[in-house]
Amino acid sequence: MNAAAEGVALRCAGVTKIFDDAVALHGFDLTLRSGTLMALLGPSGCGKTTALRVIAGFEAPAAGEVWVGDRPVAGGGEWVPPEKRRIGMVFQEWALFPHLDVWHNIAFGLDRDDERVTDVIEMMDLNGFERRMPHELSGGQQQRVALGRALAPSPEVVLLDEPFSNLDATLRASVRAEVAQLLHDVKATAIFVTHDQEEALAMADEVAVMVQGRVLQVGSPHEVYGSPSSRRVASLVGEANFLRANVGRGRASTALGAIAAPGVPDGEAEVLVRPEAIELVFDEVGDARIVRTEFYGHDQLVTAQLADGTVVNVRLLGPHPELRVDARVRARLAGQARFFSNGVPV
Repeated sequence: MNAAAEGVALRCAGVTKIFDDAVALHGFDLTLRSGTLMALLGPSGCGKTTALRVIAGFEAPAAGEVWVGDRPVAGGGEWVPPEKRRIGMVFQEWALFPHLDVWHNIAFGLDRDDERVTDVIEMMDLNGFERRMPHELSGGQQQRVALGRALAPSPEVVLLDEPFSNLDATLRASVRAEVAQLLHDVKATAIFVTHDQEEALAMADEVAVMVQGRVLQVGSPHEVYGSPSSRRVASLVGEANFLRANVGRGRASTALGAIAAPGVPDGEAEVLVRPEAIELVFDEVGDARIVRTEFYGHDQLVTAQLADGTVVNVRLLGPHPELRVDARVRARLAGQARFFSNGVPV
């Protein structure tokens, strides 16, 4: 395989990692194209951080191979130590050296390349902060120092392990947008680990959805959200309502009424309906009832109980003061629905 010629920066094939009796990675496959910002998304304990540690060389796989560019770095009789893999790492807690200023934190690990450090400081918009110590920086500035240190040696791939988990909610949104822009501006190839689906969808060019040591689907944020490869992926990427459906002759009977089901085999199925695909209309004699509301200013999440007892979440733009708890409403499908049988799309 000539990975570099194919524009592939990183490839993991059949990687397995076992700790005592626990299998952390089980046939882990991943391909990362050059210049791509990828989110590795999955629940806690699914093996995301272990995958990064195997890629970086901090852990050795029990089976499988890891390639960086066109060079094997693990498996198949090959082993390249972490410092020779040309991989940059940004740790969850940033791991800045508290006794070193910004300049020396970024320069750490370089062969005294003053010009490169100066370039990275400018790239990270840290001019004027060169002599500041880590404790004198804001959270966002510390994040940029950590990212700059990872980028300074010009790595093939940058790995970020839950990079925004230590920030409060308000700062997290602005810093992640800034980091994503920086990575795109310098045309970096990067993987960041997260369990936050909103973060993955907002930042990444591609999302790799991971469960129990395996990658279940890789695609653009639009693909993994709009066309999930399984029921499990659908439930991990965004909010999901699953309704029972009885399909016959291209129509499906559901708690939201009859909906079109072209090409879906007759019989029992499930329908995936995202919260924004449901419309609620206030109606004093409606057959559905509001059971909870969460108002966020720009939008509102409303939980409604339908006539048959099915509970759905509905996301509506703007305020809807009439949709208070116990208000009666009519509910209907106003967007896309996807059908599943035995957990897979049909």
